[in-house]
Amino acid sequence: MKELFSYTVKINKEVEKTETKEENGQKITVTQKVTEEVPIKIIIKQPSRRNLEDAELQFSVEMSNCIKKGILTKGMLAKKYSDTGGFFSESDGKELVSMYSKLVDLEQELLRISSKSEPDKEAQAAIVEKMTTTRMRMVELESSYRTLFDNTADNIAQNNVIRWFCLHMAHTQQLPDGNIEPFFKGSTTEEKLNSMHEMDENEDPIYSKAYRKLATFVSFWYFSKNAKREDFEKLDNDIETGKFD
Repeated sequence: MKELFSYTVKINKEVEKTETKEENGQKITVTQKVTEEVPIKIIIKQPSRRNLEDAELQFSVEMSNCIKKGILTKGMLAKKYSDTGGFFSESDGKELVSMYSKLVDLEQELLRISSKSEPDKEAQAAIVEKMTTTRMRMVELESSYRTLFDNTADNIAQNNVIRWFCLHMAHTQQLPDGNIEPFFKGSTTEEKLNSMHEMDENEDPIYSKAYRKLATFVSFWYFSKNAKREDFEKLDNDIETGKFD
């Protein structure tokens, strides 16, 4: 498994301790349960091309669900304010409308190619790359209008896709040499999501200590895409020292 980044949390866990004593000339082995601070390594897997394509499809499904519920997309909202004025600069408004339209076209093209019995992998990868470039430019433009877009279909779908990456890319390993296991149980997104909800409701110690940082790292990767290990290490240090909340 290729690792994108990893970090360690410590939890209190009941473990078995074996101790050999000598009594009356005889060696006696005693096993007892004690609570110790145990280090757990959180591993974020490097997404494969297939993972990236699955995530894009997930984004399209989430967008569709939001639109069916009557939630405006960023494109709809941008066009509304671009037409009436008063919020965007004219140039930003026009470029955002163009970007949203372009992204919708790319998503539809990706769905069309992916629905074939033998999808063209190179074409899929090329579209995903174009979608990534388009989204990065959209983030630059939207940064000045952040509060307006918080509850749009795009933003909701985007947050759900980041959660999708958390559900599928995160693994745990009890140090020093425990088995690497999925953070969330299950083979499907729905099963993993149910696992996450159960961990949250039951105040699972690993989830309580690790998930917020996991979501931060995955969000950082999602928006930057080209983040290197030293970038993650700097962010980790900023989190630990209180520079990033």
